[in-house]
Amino acid sequence: MTNILDYLDWRGDIRMEKDPFNTVDAIILSEICYLPLEHLAPKAFCIGKPLLEIAKAFQPDAVKTSEKPLTFQDDVILLKKAVKSERFRSVRIMGAKRITDPAQNVQFAAFTCVLPTGEYYITFRGTDSSIAGWKEDFSFSYENETAGQRYATEYLNSHDGASHELLIGGHSKGGNFAVYAAVSCVPRVKKLIRRIYSFDSPGFRDEFAASEAYHAMLPLIVSVIPQSSLIGQILTSHTEHRIVHSHAGGIMQHFMYSWEIMRNHPVYTEELSRLGVLINRTLRHWLSTVDDDSRRSLTEALFDVISASDADTFGEISQNKLKSVKKIYAAMKALDPDQQWVVRKVIKKLISSSGLALRTEIRQFTKREDKEWLTMHPKHPD
Repeated sequence: MTNILDYLDWRGDIRMEKDPFNTVDAIILSEICYLPLEHLAPKAFCIGKPLLEIAKAFQPDAVKTSEKPLTFQDDVILLKKAVKSERFRSVRIMGAKRITDPAQNVQFAAFTCVLPTGEYYITFRGTDSSIAGWKEDFSFSYENETAGQRYATEYLNSHDGASHELLIGGHSKGGNFAVYAAVSCVPRVKKLIRRIYSFDSPGFRDEFAASEAYHAMLPLIVSVIPQSSLIGQILTSHTEHRIVHSHAGGIMQHFMYSWEIMRNHPVYTEELSRLGVLINRTLRHWLSTVDDDSRRSLTEALFDVISASDADTFGEISQNKLKSVKKIYAAMKALDPDQQWVVRKVIKKLISSSGLALRTEIRQFTKREDKEWLTMHPKHPD
């Protein structure tokens, strides 16, 4: 199966002046946005620094383990391939910004790519390994506006006064930020937006998705989700998703390296898989039966338990392993039985999704804890 790395091998010699910027190009720059390059790129909105120079200065071995996304090694390869290609080597980066603030439950990062054609591609980073970032993801279901969405709007408004066409996008939470900012930005900036890319990104609360401003932007949104999408089917979007074929299974389909690429476009399928349909029905049922207060309460309980590990990232939890797991499970016992059951399941999924080397420790420790818990609370299936 061919993916974005193969795309650069096959079509990297074709400049954007000959073959215009496309969905695969947006995927590549949205993936590169996961790399911590903000200290190497200019913060100001200026002429920009060549991506080639940034890549030469980037030192992957100097990046802390706790700051590496699951796709880090592939992202490093992607960056190297991109800057060696005629298609991306003249891309310039500017306006690099990053904010991680546990007090606000915010994890935000973005930069602006000046394309060889003169267009700007503004990309927002998806969820990294920070606990603050994951908590913000959960808060989409009950907050009218998260701090990250507000920062995204402010960032897009920084382009007020520009004369170039704007392309906006991101993967996962980054796609949510891109759409939210496009809907919420000032009118002068809206007039510059040509396309919005949302790659397997969560949707929005019903009130926002029903607004006139949101519906006015729908024709500009290119939404791509894999056939068994989980993240991309959370909340409401009203967009017509393009369903890309992924060679991975389950939650791993969320990662864009598993998406099949042919020539200059993703390989699309006609419909969701049976698992994707089941996920869609399950999420819609859950969201229709749980009110905002309950969502907030569960989220606070979940992250109070995770915070008991004294870690700021899931990477730090991984480094302390068994000690962290013991602290988490000790804190979990303070919750009521229903919250314990949900929190226990979600934590296992979060750790699995973060790609951490905790599986052995969790199996050894939780096997005993789960057996004890299920004996005390038999009404819940494991």
